[in-house]
Amino acid sequence: MKLMVNINRVAEFLFLGLGATYLAAYLSWRNNYYPFETEIFLRLADLPLGFFGLLLGLTSMRISLSEKFTNPEKAATAHFSFVDLFILFLAFSLFLGLVYVDLILPNRFPFPKL
Repeated sequence: MKLMVNINRVAEFLFLGLGATYLAAYLSWRNNYYPFETEIFLRLADLPLGFFGLLLGLTSMRISLSEKFTNPEKAATAHFSFVDLFILFLAFSLFLGLVYVDLILPNRFPFPKL
């Protein structure tokens, strides 16, 4: 469980940092400050932002469903469970759906043509 807590902390830091950078890049693009560089960043940063968001949300869910909070005497002997397998499958499915939407479907974001 300590690994899940550490992954959650790292994912939170990266999600918030990348989200703030993504917001700053969008505002920069919208106000025509370095439009070409911010366009490239906006096209490339959405998948890592979605990945870290999924990682943060699903590790938070796993921590909240932990045996430590529901049954303290079983916390020391807790192993890889069905819940972990389900969360991994859910994360993989959601990320593949995000990749499909981002890469396969046509881009409707109103970037200027260069």
